[in-house]
Amino acid sequence: ETETETETETERERRRLGTTTMLGFRSIAGRGVRSAVGRAAYGVGAEDGQHAMEVMTKLATSDEYDFATTGRLAGTGRSSVSGVTATVFGATGFLGKYVVNSLGKIGSQVVVPYRGEELSWKHLKVMGDLGQIVGVPIDIRQPESLVHAMQGSNIVINLLGSEFNTRNFTLKEVHVDTPKLIAELAAEMGIRTIVHISALGANSTATSEWNQTKYDGECAVRESHPGAIILRSGPLFGPGDRFSGPLGHMLRKWPFMPYVNPKREIQPIYGPDMAEVVMSALTAPEANGKTYDVGGPVVYEEAQFLNELADMLLLEPAFVPIPGNLAVRMGRLMEKRLNVVVSEAMAARSVDGDEVNRAGVPSLPDLGVDTNSLRSFETVGYRYLSHLQENKNRYVV
Repeated sequence: ETETETETETERERRRLGTTTMLGFRSIAGRGVRSAVGRAAYGVGAEDGQHAMEVMTKLATSDEYDFATTGRLAGTGRSSVSGVTATVFGATGFLGKYVVNSLGKIGSQVVVPYRGEELSWKHLKVMGDLGQIVGVPIDIRQPESLVHAMQGSNIVINLLGSEFNTRNFTLKEVHVDTPKLIAELAAEMGIRTIVHISALGANSTATSEWNQTKYDGECAVRESHPGAIILRSGPLFGPGDRFSGPLGHMLRKWPFMPYVNPKREIQPIYGPDMAEVVMSALTAPEANGKTYDVGGPVVYEEAQFLNELADMLLLEPAFVPIPGNLAVRMGRLMEKRLNVVVSEAMAARSVDGDEVNRAGVPSLPDLGVDTNSLRSFETVGYRYLSHLQENKNRYVV
């Protein structure tokens, strides 16, 4: 009887710790082991970010996990452990959701700085295991709130951006001052891995304030954190974007489609593909301190892209050439009076010139990314723009 009572007590203890149930990997014990492994992966904190990168690469490519070591069942996924804690500024934006998802699906903990109400980031919670996507309120004008958001992280990713000046923040504050402050604080905190997203159109001689501030932001980040990885992205497209979506609405609603520079070349990239480029940059051994041009798989002339978009929507609009200064004024009017996200910056970027990869500058192959794996606009655009089609029966969505 004594032996039976002892076995029963032992079984009860095991059950309490969750080590004998199918859901043991979600038990208190499992979470405790996981936390210990996570801490071990990046040492005392941000100082050992490079080691965390090695752990992330090893775990993300491993076929088996040892439950006794990681606190999770064998296999990869959102319940695995990458050893990475990443603070993603701008996570609630268009690109942010794809980056958070890419981090979450390899078992990383993601800190989501946000302003405003908590509901703005709740859709991101499901992208990681329970409690692994954590929201932290911030004020970009208060350095202490940024420090709080980055405390304990070994990766910082800056996706902050704006299409136009607002009542609260100017383009300079969003594209230059805040990235500079984030980079300075990250350097002071010993965070070695920081990724900053810029744009292919960033140029010191740009007439567009958007392109000019993007360029100034690159310079500020490089000066403040020499090891930063800067990714100059082409125009981003995908569901809910601020590129193909607004242009599609204009084609659908307007009696004509104005354009400024029909021969201007652009190299748009799909949002989810850009997120995978960010992940490749995090694990590329020689990426730190470099700037990469990240254009999509196809180079379009502006007129060609608009025609492709119109054909996708089954429309035959009248294209009307207009002077650049008139386009900028129209963009300013729509931005401030008509609440249309075809801004002054978008019009001015057309005046500035091409947005394509530059010759001799590191690009996707240097990050180990196969450009043939990237999806082009014509292969995916009709799926998320189908609601704007005149006749939806033409495509099977």
